[in-house]
Amino acid sequence: MNSGSPVPQQSLGRSFICAASGLFRVLLYERNARIEVCVALLVGAAAAFFRVSGWQLAAVLLCIFGVLSLEILNSAVEAVVDLASPGQHPLAKHAKDAAAGAVLMAALGSVVIGCWVFVPKLIYRRHYLGLMVSGGTDTGYCDINFWICILLLFLAILFLLWISIHALVKKDSDEAR
Repeated sequence: MNSGSPVPQQSLGRSFICAASGLFRVLLYERNARIEVCVALLVGAAAAFFRVSGWQLAAVLLCIFGVLSLEILNSAVEAVVDLASPGQHPLAKHAKDAAAGAVLMAALGSVVIGCWVFVPKLIYRRHYLGLMVSGGTDTGYCDINFWICILLLFLAILFLLWISIHALVKKDSDEAR
C-alpha cells in the first residue's frame, strides 16, 4: 500500500481544519448525530438548571462527549465499509452493526448516568420547578445557572430548526431529481 516514500505531514492548523470539517460533515449528514447534539444541549440545560455538582457535571460531560465521539467513529466506519464493499456482504453488515452497537452501549450508559444525576434532583428538589433566584431570596434577578439554562434551551431550539430546514431542503432537492 505504501510505496516507500514518506507522506508529507500537514500543518497543525490544517489538521484542526480537517477535523472540524469532519465534525461538521457528520452533523450535516447524520441524523442521529444531530439528535444527540440536541439531547446534549437539553442535558446541559438541565445540568445548569439543577446545579449539578462538579463530579456529576464531569460524568455528564464524559457521557456527552463519549456518545458524540462514538457517533463520529460510527459514521467513519460506515463510510469506509461502503467504500470497500459497495454491495451487501455479511462482514460489512457485521462491521456496521458493531460500530452502531458501540454507540448504543455508550448511549445506554449515559442514560444510567443521567438517571443517577437527575432523578434524585427531580424527586427531592421540587422547588427547582419554580424560578431560581440568587441566594434563595427574592432579589429581583436570576442567577447565572438560570441564564445558562435559557441559553442552552435556545441553542437546542435553534439546532432543531436547523435540522428541520435542512431536512426540508434535502427533501425538495430529492423531489426535484
